[in-house]
Amino acid sequence: MKIRWDVERKSLSEFRAKLQSHTDAITIVLSTLLWSATHRIEVDGKVNAEKMQKLQDHALQSNTSLLQLVQEIHTLLLPRGNAPSPPPPQAPALKPSTHQPESVHNRPLTLAMTGGRRPHHRLSHPIAPHYTSFALMAASPPSDSCNPDISASFGPLPTPLDDSTTDRAAVTHPPLTRKPPLELPAAIAERNIKRQSSGSLEFNEYRKKHLLPSSPSKPPFLTLEVPTLFQLRDGLNYIFRPFPQTTTRQATLDRNERKKEVLRWTHRLEHLLDRWIAEPISAPLASNGGKHAKVDELVELLVGMNGWIDKCDYKVRRLFYQVTEPAEIDRVLRELQTVAKSVRVMKEVEEFEDARDEWKDSQNGD
Repeated sequence: MKIRWDVERKSLSEFRAKLQSHTDAITIVLSTLLWSATHRIEVDGKVNAEKMQKLQDHALQSNTSLLQLVQEIHTLLLPRGNAPSPPPPQAPALKPSTHQPESVHNRPLTLAMTGGRRPHHRLSHPIAPHYTSFALMAASPPSDSCNPDISASFGPLPTPLDDSTTDRAAVTHPPLTRKPPLELPAAIAERNIKRQSSGSLEFNEYRKKHLLPSSPSKPPFLTLEVPTLFQLRDGLNYIFRPFPQTTTRQATLDRNERKKEVLRWTHRLEHLLDRWIAEPISAPLASNGGKHAKVDELVELLVGMNGWIDKCDYKVRRLFYQVTEPAEIDRVLRELQTVAKSVRVMKEVEEFEDARDEWKDSQNGD
């Protein structure tokens, strides 16, 4: 099947020209739509900005306390240089100036120094008149090459400063003292405290939701052949820690590593029990004081295990049951009851078995 331009024996360049014209037309239409939408958004934004400004002005005029608060904020934010400074002290009466008024001879120099513009007013400063003569001397050329007409208009040279003039200037302009820092108003300080407290609470909530707790250090039962009951109890925090949110492959590796750790914890408990059984009658377990201490440590271990099982997540609990059952933890717990001969130990073992049976029933029911 041949296309139209081929049937009519038209060249490919004509077809490309038509395609380009259609593309240009579409581009113009889209540009027009975009420009009109942008213009409409700009107009609407300007109208909304004017409305917001009117509402803000109305709120400031109707609420005197808010207006006062805004004024205090402006006072704090403005630079100290822009703040109105107190009027300078009046200078003591000095001798009249020896500077001659503008004459025909010194008028060209005045016009040259002012850029060809005549001064409209004269600035008055509470300083000694000889400072003006020093300024004219600095702006004038050397004395050997100056025009006699211009040099004659300067008048007599200023007299050097004496100690009385220096002391008078020090009294007139005392040294600047550093102002104490401004304290924030009570309303602003209270709002800052509220913002800081709410921000810290939100940050703590964010850390609890999105940041995983740091992994605890590896306990000693992973390396020791026969750890103590205290070391086994501290190891519960390590084997019942939650799984991190990782990829599928990394999650599988973490799960296999956790199985090895739970299995090693169960075997270490069994090895400790075997050592107790192998000890002679004179061992600390047979004595009254040593037996009570060992039983208390064993009860704390079982209480900690049951507590971690109750508060751990679903994945960790299922893995613990799956690993400890083939490791014959029931047999180890029965031997512990036989060696300890304690009602508290029996109670904790029964609580462990009941919690496991209830969890299995709930899983089978689901």
